[in-house]
Amino acid sequence: MPANSLNRYYPHCKFETWQMLDSEKTVEPDTFLIHKVVRWDDYAMQPVQLASSRISAGIGVHINGSDPSPINTATEMFLRSERQPDVYRLICSQWEDATEANHVTINQIRRALGDTFSLQLPELQESKQTAAQ
Repeated sequence: MPANSLNRYYPHCKFETWQMLDSEKTVEPDTFLIHKVVRWDDYAMQPVQLASSRISAGIGVHINGSDPSPINTATEMFLRSERQPDVYRLICSQWEDATEANHVTINQIRRALGDTFSLQLPELQESKQTAAQ
């Protein structure tokens, strides 16, 4: 979907490729290995305010009784595929109030991706040991 029709306050995901294009690009059906996961938060900046002779800025906090800044919580999954080495990352995120922010869950990611992508988690070592006994 086009970025301007996206509701950023709901979980959403996007694939990223190394090659930047001005048009759409199709990611072909494939199996991608997730080799690294990074979570981060991006605070919306409050405007700089002058207080006495000091300059102060707030990030994701209440300033003079204002509402908290929204925060973008993101989960980056770095991908590998021999067939499509240009596809390198899947980012899933949502904007929330800073006081209530949580990273998107596996189930929210699955719902956001719908039938486009199937996310399978590795089996736990404990399950493998139990099965081997």
